[in-house]
Amino acid sequence: MSVQGQQLTLVDKETDYNPFTTQFDKEKTLKVVKSGNSVIVGQAFVRDNGSPGPIKNMAIANMHKKQYAQTGVSVVLIPYTDFFKEWMKLNEAARKKGKAIPLPQEAADCIKTTTVYDDEGHFEFTSLMPGDYLLYTEFVYVHKGTRTEVVGYTDTYINGIFQGTSANTKSYDVAVNLGATIKKVVTIKSGGDKIEVKLKQI
Repeated sequence: MSVQGQQLTLVDKETDYNPFTTQFDKEKTLKVVKSGNSVIVGQAFVRDNGSPGPIKNMAIANMHKKQYAQTGVSVVLIPYTDFFKEWMKLNEAARKKGKAIPLPQEAADCIKTTTVYDDEGHFEFTSLMPGDYLLYTEFVYVHKGTRTEVVGYTDTYINGIFQGTSANTKSYDVAVNLGATIKKVVTIKSGGDKIEVKLKQI
């Protein structure tokens, strides 16, 4: 553009900004996730042993300690190369400042996604080459249990002599929606391997 006889070039600093030091090779990375003969099969679930979130610290007996990811929940597979490791590290630092580092489209094209295909959290990735992979999923599950709370106390006397106090309790069912975020690095050592994974949050 021209301003008072001077030629100025406008630069979109946000678009041009490239924080990556690792070079990305799309052709090589696509081959890793599409041209192999190895398989990752897994099961996504939560070990719901405690009472997190809004019911934390309550006296609750959990009815279903293993909560599976539901049918249709997405599971993401990221080829855990040096480039993607750097991207994740940059994002961890950026999030502390309320920002995010977008993933270049050519890199995003190399991420695979599948879905849980049954009621017990099972999923599968095929056509993989040896290497490291990061599995990631998030889903909502229902924490069900029985809550017991003290509603009063009863004093016991025999012949006018105090014998002790017992607590009066009341129990009722509770159900609370909670969220799970799970990630795990998996290594395929040799071509043709079938890796079985428990993708779980404990």
